[in-house]
Amino acid sequence: MQKAVRISKHVYWVGAVDWNVRNFHGYQTKRGSTYNAYLILGEKVGLIDAVKAPFKEEMLERIRSVIDPQRIDVIVSNHAEMDHTGCLPDIVSKITRSAE
Repeated sequence: MQKAVRISKHVYWVGAVDWNVRNFHGYQTKRGSTYNAYLILGEKVGLIDAVKAPFKEEMLERIRSVIDPQRIDVIVSNHAEMDHTGCLPDIVSKITRSAE
């Protein structure tokens, strides 16, 4: 199971590691790259960014190691490139709660 990485008391890295990518936004990399997403626990639970679609389950496992993903109240997407939003539609459908 993938575990979240605690950054501070209320912030966790829940992104994914892509060991196979060699060209990331025009930069060459020999050892892959990360897709950074963060879970912030506070009065509201926020998810900052998501990951590429093939890494959705890795991110969800990390989130689940801290909280139930349905506890996420807010998602912030810094921009619309696929390394930040590729799995966003699936994540939104997983965390959407019915109106109370």
